[in-house]
Amino acid sequence: MNPSIIPLFFLGIVLGTGLVASSSHWLLAWMGLEINTLAIIPLMIQNRHPRAVEATTKYFITQATAAAVLLAAATANAWLTGQWNIYEQAHEIPTLMIISALALKLGLAPLHLWLPEVLQGLDLNTGLLLSTWQKLAPFLILTQMPLNDNSLLIVLGLSSTLVGGWGGLNQTQLRKIMAYSSTAHLGWMILIVKYAPALTMFTLVVYWVMTSSAFLNIQIWQSMYNKCPKTIMSWLPPNNKHSTPHSFFISGPAPDNKVRPQNTYSAGANEAGPRNNGTTDCFNCTSWSLLLPPAFACNRTNSLPQEPNWYPPMTPAQLWATCLASYINFFRRTSSSPHTINHSPFHPL
Repeated sequence: MNPSIIPLFFLGIVLGTGLVASSSHWLLAWMGLEINTLAIIPLMIQNRHPRAVEATTKYFITQATAAAVLLAAATANAWLTGQWNIYEQAHEIPTLMIISALALKLGLAPLHLWLPEVLQGLDLNTGLLLSTWQKLAPFLILTQMPLNDNSLLIVLGLSSTLVGGWGGLNQTQLRKIMAYSSTAHLGWMILIVKYAPALTMFTLVVYWVMTSSAFLNIQIWQSMYNKCPKTIMSWLPPNNKHSTPHSFFISGPAPDNKVRPQNTYSAGANEAGPRNNGTTDCFNCTSWSLLLPPAFACNRTNSLPQEPNWYPPMTPAQLWATCLASYINFFRRTSSSPHTINHSPFHPL
């Protein structure tokens, strides 16, 4: 491919996203999504590698299917309601079709199976673009749509967080780990998109920054050692102090303003009872159970210099034990007396 025309494709991606962000008509939004898709396909296939060709074909078929469903849903909604405005309340059946099509474009579970395979076959620059900028246009449509019932978004969000967390546990391929991380983070954003749009956009920006830093670190490692890191152990140096915090973030934990000690409560929480912060505790238990196993696996394999690109996968019993231990601790805390304040972290419940 001629390098002089590559900026033209980037311009098409930006224009497609801008058209989606500025339009209130379903046909214009659909055109923006299609411009976005058609502009990134030449960038995906520029290496002419068989894996890149396969990934591009999968991506094109998936996006074309989602675009066809979206156009059919918008047409059906115009036929039933007589209007093409995105900001107006749509019919129930076209709304379900539109949300499903956007979930397929975003890679939300259970419509996420194409994302790890596509991201695995791309180079780092295109993978970064697919993981960050390409998520913006469908996400903007979701924020603009008025919904009376958010049950489908809640189901998609919960399934994405669970599938994204559990799917990346025993993965050693870096690109697949980033793909499952994308699914998990988008799941948390979908859960709160209709309740806190500003917080959702802030979370999306933070995810962009952390994902970009991960891909740029991989590129730096590739340029320094003249090889492409394919596994997580070939990317992380033995004494890298920043590997564990970065693994914590890409695991997709629930957003929280603090991490409380194991057996301590605040006075306000105890006065009002443990149910006020039960949801946050449950999210924290699930998050730590999902993010600690890959971090411990990374630290454990740093002591295996004889086979630096392999680590023994965690058994299902170890994974379930980690999750159940967190939930047992959660139920022990919630079953304690709501008027008892434990100031010592070593005091038994």
